[in-house]
Amino acid sequence: MWIEVVPFALMTLGILVIPGTLIGLASGLQLRAAILFSPLGSVATAAMAAIAANLLGIGWGLLPMLVMTAIVTGAGFGATKLLTKISWLSAPGEDAPTRTTVWWTVAGVGVTAVIMVVRGIQMIGSPDWFSQTYDNVYHLSAVRWILDTGNGSSLKMGVTSTDGSGYFYPSAWHDVVSLCLRTMGSDDVVTGTNGLVLVAISVVWAFGCIALAVTLFRDEPLVLAATGALAPAFAAFPHMLVGYGVLYPNLLGLCLLPSLLALMTSLLGFGTGPRIQPAAALTTAMIGMIGAGLVHPNVALTVISVVGIVAIAAWAAPQVRELIDVGRLAPLGWLRIGFAVVWIAAAIGLFLVIRPVREVATWGPQRSMLDAMIESVTISPMDATIPLLGSGLALIGLVIAWRSPRYKVIALIHLLLVFLWLVAGAQLQGAMRYLFVGPWYNDNYRLGAMLPVTAVPLAVLAVVTVVQWLLGWGRLQRVATSVWVPVVVAGLIVPATQLDPNQAKMVEWVRDRYEIADDSPLVTADEYQVIMNAAQVIPEGEQVVVNPWNGSSMIYPLTGVQVLEKHIPSSSTPEQRVITQDLNEITTNPKVCEVLRARRAMWVLDFGQRQMINNTRINYPGWRNLASTPGFELVDRHGDASLYRVVACG
Repeated sequence: MWIEVVPFALMTLGILVIPGTLIGLASGLQLRAAILFSPLGSVATAAMAAIAANLLGIGWGLLPMLVMTAIVTGAGFGATKLLTKISWLSAPGEDAPTRTTVWWTVAGVGVTAVIMVVRGIQMIGSPDWFSQTYDNVYHLSAVRWILDTGNGSSLKMGVTSTDGSGYFYPSAWHDVVSLCLRTMGSDDVVTGTNGLVLVAISVVWAFGCIALAVTLFRDEPLVLAATGALAPAFAAFPHMLVGYGVLYPNLLGLCLLPSLLALMTSLLGFGTGPRIQPAAALTTAMIGMIGAGLVHPNVALTVISVVGIVAIAAWAAPQVRELIDVGRLAPLGWLRIGFAVVWIAAAIGLFLVIRPVREVATWGPQRSMLDAMIESVTISPMDATIPLLGSGLALIGLVIAWRSPRYKVIALIHLLLVFLWLVAGAQLQGAMRYLFVGPWYNDNYRLGAMLPVTAVPLAVLAVVTVVQWLLGWGRLQRVATSVWVPVVVAGLIVPATQLDPNQAKMVEWVRDRYEIADDSPLVTADEYQVIMNAAQVIPEGEQVVVNPWNGSSMIYPLTGVQVLEKHIPSSSTPEQRVITQDLNEITTNPKVCEVLRARRAMWVLDFGQRQMINNTRINYPGWRNLASTPGFELVDRHGDASLYRVVACG
């Protein structure tokens, strides 16, 4: 029952809102802004607290989070005080929001949150279902590993290492899930993960979209209502990241991206919305960038080298034009140009450096250029269903933004994201493809999912512009009121976007990747039953021999039973090669029993070799014909899935 997820979702919501709100208030944000930007501070705090706890030898949990919240809150207060000594950062922010706009903010967030929670429940299908995808073997195992070891440090993730050493992996996602579970005294990794999925796609996404729309446009009911109605209108996000991969860190990172874009917009003076006090905005942005980098470096790189280059270039463009036209500049003009040159040079340098090696960025084009262009216009990359109203409004908004100096920057950012998607979707393998989209692994899905980040505010701009144009028509002007106009607008947009049958198709596409069924690609219904039964039989402290490619290693994140290989691909060791190649020679090859005794692994989960994740062709010759091999005692079997006890090793 989904009611069981509610406590986990509420705990996750508290983790993502309360620390960040305190940090935002200390950094000088007004209360509403502090709440809207709170996930930035909370995610950064969680990731930094996990790193600090590991460095100090303290187990990851609520205490390190509370201490780090106090530290970051103090640091935010001090940073803002110091930054206000710089003249251009000391300007006051706009007046506090009125009671009316506060309530409309609540309504806008509420509309998005309710729709997205319902959508998330429909996509996942059942609270105990999990993404049946390659990457989820890692993500669920990483959460379980943090619960087991008390180590949530992004610098020392060791879930796949065989020597206990650790490596860098951005673990903010796993830190938040594990913190929720530890605080609640639970080890239900799947429920904790699904709880964060629901909170991220609903509240965190809504906060960011509202913050960006208010900063770009105006703090008024129509903007807030339109944003709340349009934020859930595009199937490319979150469906693509929830269904494909599964790309959970990217999902959380993209939920934070609109908030970072809003802070940059306010700092650089774009749009017509209320300005955040500059020193407070800069402090919040710096803390948020730490969080973005520890959620996924892709997100931080997008802010610096995609959004940042466009925004900084547009910010410095008037001074460049003045220099060209007049031939001279005031000192502040030279300072602005100099800052822009340094930023752009550094951003390009980071863009060229922060990327996987070319051999890992293996994803190739899956579209013709014409198809990719059509999908970019309709905001429907990679067969995402076409949001007819949303994409139409986004196109209108793009034209309006392009023609307006105050909004042009959002149009430019959107067009750059479209360009990156076109390269990923249609550019053939080669140097150009790796140059432009290598930081995203050349992955169509990661880049396609970013299009709604800018499509939402463009669609909001279209709605606001069209409504204002209509209300200029005599009779409509007389009957319009500040309350009913946004209510009617949201009332028209929500059913037009949510009752679109295309939305249902996308939900079904995702749900098929979560359902535990007879033909599930990672863990079938029979295999799931054997896993859950095995957890009741295998003594604590003993390990299980598994083949992670066929889903048997999922017994570890699902039940906590230890396995020899937690992820695919694990590091190959001589011991693992003995199991892979010679397991069925257990009665004739003494090395097999040596390895099993040393690892206390007297159990084998055999899910066969006919179905490997992603249809991978990989050979485990030592697993052939275990059912007829002496030395293995059948303990449980459902369908083709079996649990054996090793009896040949004494």
